[in-house]
Amino acid sequence: MYSELVREHYQHPRNVGTLPNPSGTAMVKSPFDSDTVLVTLRIEDNRIVDIRFKCVGCPVAIASSSIATEMVMGKPVEEAYARSKETWLRRWVVCPTTKCSAAISLRMRSGWPLTIGELA
Repeated sequence: MYSELVREHYQHPRNVGTLPNPSGTAMVKSPFDSDTVLVTLRIEDNRIVDIRFKCVGCPVAIASSSIATEMVMGKPVEEAYARSKETWLRRWVVCPTTKCSAAISLRMRSGWPLTIGELA
């Protein structure tokens, strides 16, 4: 049902937790279900040097949060900001259409990672 990438990140999510004294924090809840994600990040010299998430949700929400943190870790804020809301998820996460739609909506509603620069 889920891609190997989704299964791997769901079973072994990366960058889980919260950062003490983060540069920015965002919490979002999906309009479709109860999926909720808390993101904390640290920005130094306009670069994302650390990012953590906590997610209460379906496997796709957990996996996509994990994948997103890996995609932006170490990147300049502008590069993280420039990522397409829909493209990154469809490119990296192969999942059932309904779950993909919910995960994309969560990212679009949160504006993350697109508006990650606004958290700095």
